[in-house]
Amino acid sequence: TGDESFEYFHNKMGMTDIEFQKITQNNIDWASRFKDFKFETKPSLPASFYPKDTLHYVGELITKHGRMDWNNKGYVERLGKEIDLFHKNGTLDLLPYFFSAEEICSAYEHGPGRGSSGGVLLAYLLGITHVDPLEFGLSLERFITLERIQSGKLPDIDMDFGSRDPLVDPETGYLKKRFGDCFAQISTDIALKLKSSVKDVARVKYGKVPFDIEELTKKFKVAPQGVSDKDFIFGYEKDGGWEPGSIEYDDALKAYVKKYPQDWELVQKLLGLSRGKSRHASAYLICDSPVNEFIPTMKMNGIECTQYTAQSVESVGGIKYDLLVVNSLKDIYCCVDLIQKLSNMSIPDSVKIDGKAVPKSQIVLKDNVMLNLWRLWDAPDAKPVFDSLAEGNTETVFQLNTPGAVKYLSYFNQTRPNGEKV
Repeated sequence: TGDESFEYFHNKMGMTDIEFQKITQNNIDWASRFKDFKFETKPSLPASFYPKDTLHYVGELITKHGRMDWNNKGYVERLGKEIDLFHKNGTLDLLPYFFSAEEICSAYEHGPGRGSSGGVLLAYLLGITHVDPLEFGLSLERFITLERIQSGKLPDIDMDFGSRDPLVDPETGYLKKRFGDCFAQISTDIALKLKSSVKDVARVKYGKVPFDIEELTKKFKVAPQGVSDKDFIFGYEKDGGWEPGSIEYDDALKAYVKKYPQDWELVQKLLGLSRGKSRHASAYLICDSPVNEFIPTMKMNGIECTQYTAQSVESVGGIKYDLLVVNSLKDIYCCVDLIQKLSNMSIPDSVKIDGKAVPKSQIVLKDNVMLNLWRLWDAPDAKPVFDSLAEGNTETVFQLNTPGAVKYLSYFNQTRPNGEKV
């Protein structure tokens, strides 16, 4: 409160009442200058790295990947709709975003885009995703709409890789060599957690962490991955129900609260506040001008990073690229490589399967027949694999190995009254 602040400045710093009023008013005057302040920065797509005629260039890239069926009216109409959306939206030409995503996936083939981007035909035609959205009726609008573009929303494709080092290594990585100072990793805030908050409060109040607090913190229950400490302590929704907070069953936490109730009041206010900076696990920035011209940067372990976190980067016009590491992809492509070597067949860099180009890295063989890694559901023996997945045998399958996914997988493998699988 104001009274508490004055007491501190008066007793600790010898400040008079008039001096305190002056600095208080100065803060108010300074803050008032920022009323209704908005960043004027426009989105900084890496357009200068690609030809100015973006329509012609997107045509070249579609031809390069060989997935477009120009004789299919549905494909032509859908592609026209997406070109209107991304290029002729009246707000911003978004095609350079897809150019850079295509370049990333071409530079390191062992990875696909995923999520709602699966509904974008252009992403499929440029080799960013590998599932035909028209074949499966996937929604473009779930990815983005004209209204969202007009409101400032930008495309955001998550891209998974078996290894990210060939792309982002600070010395040898492709993206640093290609985009130079226009490339940086995005930072994240390190939030204060329960144990660190308890210890920090103790250090401030007692000068050090008392022995009993040190011992209690060692026994605190730890929040599972993806759950904030605050939710874990006070309870949260889970699988349609309510998960009670650790405050109800963690004996060490209850003992701390009972012995140090005033400290606990402070700890609750600290939980979730930023304590420091770190590198974001997957977010990177590629823009049209050097990053530090419109976003403050810093070095973390020798790696150039934005001082802004992801949300603020996007607020000032930065385009975020999520490049994630999925270890199972590395295993899959090791298997593909072994299959190719053991086949003793000469496989060209690109082959046509069902009229569409498939790069060598996505070719698997069975009985000397070339199959597309991303269309193995066409294989004659695919159904037993689906049956196994529906039984919950998903220990190593990304995003299907969670308890929530396993719980509902069986609903995808029901049987008809005659015993036939649906």
